[in-house]
Amino acid sequence: GELTRLCAITDMRGCTFGSVMMPTLIPAVVQAVQMFLNYYPFIVGKLHIVNCQPMIASIFRRALVSVIPAHVAKQITIHGLDSRDIFQSVAADHLPRQLGGEAKCPELEPPPPPPDGY
Repeated sequence: GELTRLCAITDMRGCTFGSVMMPTLIPAVVQAVQMFLNYYPFIVGKLHIVNCQPMIASIFRRALVSVIPAHVAKQITIHGLDSRDIFQSVAADHLPRQLGGEAKCPELEPPPPPPDGY
């Protein structure tokens, strides 16, 4: 049968060094990655981290590489601010419009503002 692989795209636009260094953020990301490796290893595919500042990219890579196998670490690609190189790995029709692709992803659209009077 078909074996589906997960391709996750995490947009880091707006993240600051201070927000990344919050005591709970990196452990939460590491825990999520470890959960997938422990319980769903067959779906672990690519992880693209986009719009990432160089210092933040370094911190994330060090934190993840310290707890995951080397073959999984090779699946992580970090793309700099406003980089277009993600199109080399992800087809435009699978990439959300918010990142310059063609895929409609309504769950990424902000909800409409509440009506006046609320």
